[in-house]
Amino acid sequence: IYRHLIEAEVHAERVLGTGDKPLVLTVDLDADLQPEVILQNGEAAVYVKPDLGGGVFELDYRPKRFNLLNVLGRRAEGYHGRLIEAARKSAGGGGGGPVSIHDLNAVKSAGLEELLTYDRHPRLGFVDHFLAAGTTLEALARGSWSEAGDFCGTPYDVVDQSASSTAARVQLRRRGHVGGRAVTVDKTLTLEGARLSCAYRVAAEGAAAPLTFACESSLTLLAGDAPDRYYRVAGRDLSRDERKLVSMGELPSGTALELVDEWDKFFVRVTATPDAILWRHPLETASQSEGGFERTYQASVIVPVWRDISVGDGEPFECKVTIEMVSI
Repeated sequence: IYRHLIEAEVHAERVLGTGDKPLVLTVDLDADLQPEVILQNGEAAVYVKPDLGGGVFELDYRPKRFNLLNVLGRRAEGYHGRLIEAARKSAGGGGGGPVSIHDLNAVKSAGLEELLTYDRHPRLGFVDHFLAAGTTLEALARGSWSEAGDFCGTPYDVVDQSASSTAARVQLRRRGHVGGRAVTVDKTLTLEGARLSCAYRVAAEGAAAPLTFACESSLTLLAGDAPDRYYRVAGRDLSRDERKLVSMGELPSGTALELVDEWDKFFVRVTATPDAILWRHPLETASQSEGGFERTYQASVIVPVWRDISVGDGEPFECKVTIEMVSI
């Protein structure tokens, strides 16, 4: 569906003569009485929700007619109770009662009930976290981490937006708190060609104190365990399991991580400056199909993390995350 919608948009803009030049549009696209901001050019289109943390809810790579944020999050479904019951019976705790047709739903892989954790925020690009001390990748993946601030998924103000001959950008700002301290985050999204960057400036009042800042993006190539879609790291050999988009792990500071799609013939490069460790984990849901309950890959979650940054006494912290799309 997205492929055909993007195709239609590209043809319409070609007819209107607006397809190649950078544009910034403000429109209530989803009729929720909150404005969305659209950055676009001939290579890409970026859809921003200021009221949801300034996150990106659609990222279209136009040459391939592909939306990298076509992601279904983890939320409660009516059949999840039946999954828990089916898992219990498959483990031998079903008892001797009669078996109904509903009991015939097969649990197609072990441990599916462990996927029944639900997202605390929509699965967007550039979700801002101030992580509590000691937060681990595993806790973030399970949805059991502690947030030290009030920035994740909360409203940002649009400070400025503009388009030049080469770029479209929007600047957002939120004044909030982290651990009781007043903190201001300026967040500027800039689209240049097929490169989307998000530049941050984090400032805090009072004496300098360490914070942990992270920027989370959920990107999908629509298959997590296919041989033609995989992770790649320049100058580093990944094992067969590490290459899979369903893999979980941490890459050292200074790493550029690529998600390769040989089927649609493009790759996505994620970089962060200054150097940040890179967390990654799969976003998977427990789904019901005609054949029973199964594990379904939805996205790969990429999270640059800056630990123990010093913010305060008039010294802000600045960083940038870039997502670049390249045809092959």
